[in-house]
Amino acid sequence: MSVTEAIPHQPVKDPDMILNASRSFFVEPENYLAFGATYPEVRRIIECVDPRNQYRADNKKVKTATQTAGGGIGLGHDHALAETALGEQFVTIEEGTDQAIEEYTTLSIGAHPKCGFENGLPAVLEEEGYPSDFNYDQTARTMHNLGLGEETIPYVKRVRDTAKMQHEYVLRHGIRSGLAVQIDKKNPDHANFHPVIGENLSRIWVDNYHPFAGLNRNKKAKLREEGKEVQGYHDSLRAMFDLIMTSLADRERKALRVASMITRASAAKTVLTRDHLETEFYEVKHDKSGIIIAQAEGWR
Repeated sequence: MSVTEAIPHQPVKDPDMILNASRSFFVEPENYLAFGATYPEVRRIIECVDPRNQYRADNKKVKTATQTAGGGIGLGHDHALAETALGEQFVTIEEGTDQAIEEYTTLSIGAHPKCGFENGLPAVLEEEGYPSDFNYDQTARTMHNLGLGEETIPYVKRVRDTAKMQHEYVLRHGIRSGLAVQIDKKNPDHANFHPVIGENLSRIWVDNYHPFAGLNRNKKAKLREEGKEVQGYHDSLRAMFDLIMTSLADRERKALRVASMITRASAAKTVLTRDHLETEFYEVKHDKSGIIIAQAEGWR
């Protein structure tokens, strides 16, 4: 029996009610906290942006994880595009994912079993290679918020050219089936994600520029248990940036990996929200007083 079959009939969801509840949840600073780690390995967790609620394994020790578009597949994407852009050899997304897992030995990397990033890779790569105006704006905004200047632009251009090559390759050969599931199986002790239930009604997007705090997913899961529907996308951009900057020594490789992360984040945001003009965008930052969450105006 599937998980879906085991669940009683679900009432029709009210998108406006979900949007209001989601907005209230994502803009509340108390719903963010310090990143957690696996035990007893004590490895930092990198997971996929969580677009919907799902029944998940109960792991009270894992309070939150660094979330990014695609999770482990996203890291594989960054690795593949950066290594290919170096010009030594063409690295596929699948190869990049395997290599990223081997490279980041201090991380516990996962991906959603129904990862929208995996299924949407052709669209994301196309958007990276042939960016829309919204994508250009988001790339510039992310660079600014990460403190990056004009020195990053040549690397972004190299990654965009590489994305065109990757897009053509994926169209010809496809993506290895079940890549997200294979990634998640590499970390069976903290398999946080179970099959998603219900449709995606996420209309909140959060770019998190706090270096040490992520979304408290345990609190979000508790709301689901109480019958309160909360949906939204959350991307830990600053945490991912710091991960790259502290993990790699080679300057060019580091710059290309950062550029790949930025173009992935901007393209994924573009692809996932372009058909939903009602989507609201927020940014998480911080100052001496603590976490600051503000809506980003004028994006659509």
